[in-house]
Amino acid sequence: MLSGSQWLSTFDALSGFHQLEIQEEHHHITVFCTHKYSLLEFTRLPFRLRNGPAVFQQVMNKVLTKFLWLFVLVYIDNIVVYSQLFKSHLQNLDSVLRTIANANIMLSPPKCHISYQSLILLGQHVSRLGISKHTKRKLTLSTQ
Repeated sequence: MLSGSQWLSTFDALSGFHQLEIQEEHHHITVFCTHKYSLLEFTRLPFRLRNGPAVFQQVMNKVLTKFLWLFVLVYIDNIVVYSQLFKSHLQNLDSVLRTIANANIMLSPPKCHISYQSLILLGQHVSRLGISKHTKRKLTLSTQ
């Protein structure tokens, strides 16, 4: 889907899972014991809950459903916006960011990259030329 895209932007949900509230009747599912033998329950989705990733993916798909596969891809808490033209990319960004704001999803600014022509996504180098494996190059210094 990203191949041939001239413009790419990525967004990362801030502490993704913790943004989702757990319905009160399901709090008992998350109960855990503390070192003082008291029981506590989560009111927000914890990271280590077995179905947490699937639940969060489902929420993100639902929030961004009208854009998915047209100009948006979502992998759990990572959102990718891709476009051919810069003008349409700005319009797509506006639509996506408004939708995310309306859903009360907070983003992590340091992990957001807006309007790039080449990015590293999930360990892959993505550009208009396609996708390739990203390898970190080590610099070696010669002491001659």
